[in-house]
Formats: sequence, C-alpha cells, structure tokens
Amino acid sequence: MTLRRLSFVTMTALLVGFVNTSWAQVPRILLTSTPLQIRATGVTETVGDLALSVVGVGQIPAGAVLTVSLIPFTAAISNDPVFNGVNVRLNGEPIPGAILAVGPTPGNTLIITFTKTITIIPGDLLRIGAIRVNAQAAGVSAPEPIYARLTVSPRDAIQIEIIDTLPVGFPQPTLDVEVSPPANLPQCRQTSTVSTIIVTERFTAVFTTDEQENLLSSTPTATNPTQVQIVLGNIPGGLTVDVPVSIPLDGSFTPATLDLNPDLSTPPTEEGPEGTVRYRSAMTREAIHLIYDVAGTPDWGFIKSATVAITFTTTGRIVSQRLGCVTAQARLAPLSTTPDRAITDDEGPSRILPRFIDPFQPSPASDIVCVVRCDPAH
Repeated sequence: MTLRRLSFVTMTALLVGFVNTSWAQVPRILLTSTPLQIRATGVTETVGDLALSVVGVGQIPAGAVLTVSLIPFTAAISNDPVFNGVNVRLNGEPIPGAILAVGPTPGNTLIITFTKTITIIPGDLLRIGAIRVNAQAAGVSAPEPIYARLTVSPRDAIQIEIIDTLPVGFPQPTLDVEVSPPANLPQCRQTSTVSTIIVTERFTAVFTTDEQENLLSSTPTATNPTQVQIVLGNIPGGLTVDVPVSIPLDGSFTPATLDLNPDLSTPPTEEGPEGTVRYRSAMTREAIHLIYDVAGTPDWGFIKSATVAITFTTTGRIVSQRLGCVTAQARLAPLSTTPDRAITDDEGPSRILPRFIDPFQPSPASDIVCVVRCDPAH
C-alpha cells in the first residue's frame, strides 16, 4: 500500500468514525471491458477482462455481493475452480476477505462475496478476468457478442456509473478447409499423386499452444494445445498413403507448426519417406484419423494456414471391387461431447482444456483422390 493510499484510507476511516455509519460514502466505479475474439465452437474460451475503476471514495460493506452475469445465460462459465487473486484482483492483489463461486445452473454467473469491509479510493482498480466460457453453448454468431452484466447486492453497496453491461467476447468461425480437386489414379499402374488439405484459421488466435492458453487463463491450466483433426475416409484396399509428421504454419513470423500426435492418431503401418509416416490400406473403406498439435509459438498478429501435403500411391494391382474415392475433412480438436469431459493422469481426473464441438469441413466430405478403372486398351 502506497503512502498516499495509506493516508487517504486513514483519513477516510477517521471521518467515518465521526459520523453515523448510514452516512458513509457509497463508492463509485466506472466499468470498462476489453473484449476478445473467441472461437465460436469452443467450450473453454477465455473472454476479455472487466475493469472496475474507482472514481469515488467509499466503503464496500461486509456482506456485499458483486455478481457478474454472462449474457446469454447459456454462456456457462467453464473455469473450475475460480480464485481470488487470479480471477479477481484489487490493484493486482487478492481482495481481502473476498470469496468467489460460480453460480448454480445454468452456471453463467461469477459471485464475489465480501466478508470484510473494504475502503476503496479513486485510482484503485478492481479487475475481473481469466474467465472461460462455453461459447459453443452460448449460440452467439458474429457479429453479436457475449456480454457481461455487473450487479450489486445490496444495491447501495456500490454505485456503478453510466453503464453496467459491456461486451467481453465476440465468437468467430474457426477454420476454412480447402481440399484439392481429386486426382485419378488408375488401378492397373503403380502411380503416385500429391493432394493437399489447406487448413486456415478465420481469425488470428484460433491456433494456440497450451502455453498460450495459460497466458489467457490458467484456472485450470491447459491439458493440451489446440489440435486439428483430419479424417481420410473410404480408402480403397491397395492404396499407400504417406502423411507429413510436421507442417509449418504459414503466415506466422515466429516458428510454429502442426505436429502429428502419434498417441491420438491412427497407428501407421511403417515409417515413410523422410518427414512422413506411411499407411497401407488392406481393405476397402478404411479410414485414417490424424490429430495434429499446434506447436511452437504461433504469431497472434497474423492469419495462419497449414498445407497438409499427402502422397497417395497405387500398387498397380487393385481389383475392381476396391475402386473408389478417398474423402477428406478437418476440424478443431479435442472434441468435447459434454462440458464435463475429463481425462485421468497421474494427479487424477482433470478436464480437457481447450476443447471444442467443431463441425467437420467440408460437409459432406470432399473427394481428394480416386482409384479408377483402367482403360481396357492398356
């Protein structure tokens, strides 16, 4: 506490001691926000901070309750738990005697209960932040925001100046997925082709590492980076597929890649040419599931994309019953089918963070390569 603030608080306490407590000044605050763009399909998206700037001296009485309500009410808070000193701070420090809790179902409220009387003066700053919400359940589409509304009980405990409701998050679409036009591979000749899937973020902070997630909110800490799931479906028997293990994120001015996660992807048949793994399809309509982790330090100042170049090779001995086209789709991962999906590690169960309910694109899946019947003349 600075000498100036100590002197001000001491003088205030002396004045309050000489008057009836009912005459004590009601502190006045000005509310501002720093809204963030967030992923519309995310279940654990960090919204922007609320700043409560003190513009009038006064005391917050013991028993006062400050409530932050997210609008719409379906924007449930997905922090578990919330912490004094992290999610709420007074001048960068924990609020003396404050107790935090997420409200009951639907869980879109953060409740701050003051158990001690606190004197605040102009220049003090109460900040509420690092709050994660279920943006997917909110159902808000660009350009509409998710709002936060501030209320006080009793109403005369704090006077909120001018406005009590501000935007804190703008949900945005996540990815564009472009599949190259399908090439034709004849069944009777050993032939290769390289096809591509280009995955591009729709705003500059779609691709995040776990470290970057923790910079936004570390309550709880991230269990994984953002991931990209690619599914190759309907693979004809006799086709060999080589996929890259690391793909640069173009557009990032800092080193960043998508790295194949071997523990979560379909196990490959063998090592492929340098920088790839190989899958050999033994039967028709096999599928390959690939999970790529965002790695490095993606630059949040620019839109980034990854070009996944996949080599398809026919054996030249594919029977007619196995002809067909390989399909391709992509989406953000990990997939969360419920807000409470959990994993178990050495420290026990924990929630997966970040996680998404992201639709596959394109939908329906696009053909990326086709094994076709040979011309009888050949």
